[in-house]
Amino acid sequence: GAARIKPLPLCYKSFPSPGQGVVALGSPLGLAGTVTRGIVSAVRSPSGDMKGVTPNYVTLIQTDASISPGNSGGPLLNNYGEVIGVNTWTLPGDGGRAQNINFSISIVDILKSLEWKPPGIFKGMNKCGNKSTER
Repeated sequence: GAARIKPLPLCYKSFPSPGQGVVALGSPLGLAGTVTRGIVSAVRSPSGDMKGVTPNYVTLIQTDASISPGNSGGPLLNNYGEVIGVNTWTLPGDGGRAQNINFSISIVDILKSLEWKPPGIFKGMNKCGNKSTER
């Protein structure tokens, strides 16, 4: 029989922490099924460093996981396979003097803007709001 594809769990209860591992999925330059790995460099509020760059309700996850044309729009995952953000854009880096400054929009803010209602609290819930997979 055909393999059943399961949706990725969403990390809707908490923002990631700087230093935690992440994986970006997508198709940069049309290369389907590409996986890039990195860490959360920072979690940036638009009212601070990013004012005027993004809407005032969007929290940006800065990562050094590569985001290129084609994998923007793909998910940014934590090490448990939970979606923490949607890959969005790269800061070009001051004429080549900086690199690996990439951004994802937090899934927490995306769901809030969609007026999504989270499920209730349950036993064994992890910090993202899913059945705990942490060992």
